[in-house]
Amino acid sequence: MNIPVSRQQNQDNHGPEAARILIVGCGDKQRRDDGIGPFVVERLAGVLHVSDCFRFLTKPRLSPEIAMELKYAHSVIFVVATGDVLEGGWRCSRVLPEALENHVKTDFLNPESIVGLARSSYYKKLPAWVFSVQGDAFGPGFGITPAARKRIDKMFLMIVEAVLEIHAKVL
Repeated sequence: MNIPVSRQQNQDNHGPEAARILIVGCGDKQRRDDGIGPFVVERLAGVLHVSDCFRFLTKPRLSPEIAMELKYAHSVIFVVATGDVLEGGWRCSRVLPEALENHVKTDFLNPESIVGLARSSYYKKLPAWVFSVQGDAFGPGFGITPAARKRIDKMFLMIVEAVLEIHAKVL
C-alpha cells in the first residue's frame, strides 16, 4: 500500500507523548458493528505493543477531549465503522482539518473536526488518516457481526502494514 506521507516537525515536541502515533478506535460496542473501531484498535494494540511509539485509545464517540490527546502526537490514525459499501471492505483516507464550529450544535464529531480543533488549539499541523471499515448492523446488541469479522480478518494484515508505513514515513 502506498500512503502519501510527509515528515512534519511538531512545534511542541516535548512531553511524555512526544514520539507517538495515536491510534483512536471510535465506536459504541453496544451497537454491534459500530464497535468495529475499538475492536480493530484493540487487535492492533496486541500486535504493535512492542513499540512504544504507538499509543492506543478507544472511545464510544469522538469528543473534543480527544484533541487534547493530540497535543504531543506526531500523527493520528482513526479507525471507524461505516455503513457504506467499500471495495475490499475498508478504506484509508487522509484527514483534512475542518473547523469545529460546524459541529457545535450536534453530538457528532468527525476526525476532521478533531484534527481541526487540535490545529487551532496547539497550532500544529498533524498528519492524520482515517481507516473506515464496512459494517452491516448498527442497532443495539453486542459483538461484531460474522460478515464484518470476516472482513476485518481478511484486511487486518493490510491495516497493520499501512500503520507501519505511516510510522516509517512520519517518525
